[in-house]
Amino acid sequence: MHPLLDSLDSLSNEEVQKKHGEIMQKLNQAYGMNNPGMIQQLNMIMESYQEELNKRNKKMFDDLAGKDDKFKDLIDIGKKK
Repeated sequence: MHPLLDSLDSLSNEEVQKKHGEIMQKLNQAYGMNNPGMIQQLNMIMESYQEELNKRNKKMFDDLAGKDDKFKDLIDIGKKK
């Protein structure tokens, strides 16, 4: 997580996605200005937002998979016992 970025836990999914889009626009502008320092910082912020989105998507998928009984008896070949 970027050191100057506040916690993303308090934001809704829509707010995180909106901020992600805004950072993408700023990143495109930084590339247009050929500003490597700004590009590096914006990439770090983008990674933070992307990690948060991935974490939320994984949690949502895990919640959905846990509630659906049709996956209950499947064997997970990816896990070692």
